Amino acid sequence: MDVYYTKKTSTRVPLRQPKAARKTQSVPQQVINRLMIKTQENERNELGRELHDNINQILAAVKLQLEYSLENYDEEKSTVERCKNNIEEVIREIRNLSHRLVLPRFAETSLLSEIQKTVNNILQRQPVCLDLQHLNETYIPDAIKETIYRILQEQLTNIIRHAKARNVAIKVYNTQREVFLCIEDDGIGFDTRQRRNGVGITNILNRVETYNGTVTITSEPGNGCRLQVTVPLLKVED
Repeated sequence: MDVYYTKKTSTRVPLRQPKAARKTQSVPQQVINRLMIKTQENERNELGRELHDNINQILAAVKLQLEYSLENYDEEKSTVERCKNNIEEVIREIRNLSHRLVLPRFAETSLLSEIQKTVNNILQRQPVCLDLQHLNETYIPDAIKETIYRILQEQLTNIIRHAKARNVAIKVYNTQREVFLCIEDDGIGFDTRQRRNGVGITNILNRVETYNGTVTITSEPGNGCRLQVTVPLLKVED
C-alpha cells in the first residue's frame, strides 16, 4: 500500500518500506490485516445485535411502564415525564450506535443508500456536499463496499470529534478498475506528522492496505483536512 502524508504547501512523499521488505512482508501482512478486520467486524456485529435486541427491549419496557404511570400518578408526573424523555433519548442513541456497529448486508442493500444513511445519522447538523453521481456498484465487490463504508464512518467520526468543521464534502466514484473516496472538511486541521499513529488513521490505513490501496492525507493546522482513498477493483475473496 502507498501512503502519502502531505501538507497544503508541500510535495507528496511516499512513506514506504524498502522493496525487498515489502515483497517478503506484504502478502502475510495483508492476510493478517484481513483476519483482524473480519474478527473486529464479527465482534461489532455481535455487540450491535446485543444492544438492539437486549438492552433496547429492556428500555422499551421501562418506557411503557412510565407511560402507564403518567396516566395514574399526578403527583409524580413531572418526574416520570423526565424519565420517559431520558429513556427515549437513550433508545435513540443505542439504535444509532447499533446501526453504526453492524455492517449492512450489501447483498440486500446498496452502498449508495448506506452512505446516505450514514451521512444523515453522523452529520445531522452540518452542511454536507455529497457526490455519488459516478458511483457504479456493479464493479465493486461486497468486501470492498464494506471497506469504503467503514472508512467513511471512521473519518466522519474523526471530523465530529476533532475537526470543528462547518462544512464537509464527500465524493465516491469508481471505474471498472478502481474505486475512489474523497472526504474533505474545513475544520481546524492537524499536523500529519504528529497524528500519523492515531487510532482513527491507523484503522483506515489497515483497511486500505488489505486491498493494496493508497491513502493520501492532506492537512495542516488551521486549514482543514482532505482524505483520499483509492482501492483497486481486483477479484476479492470475502
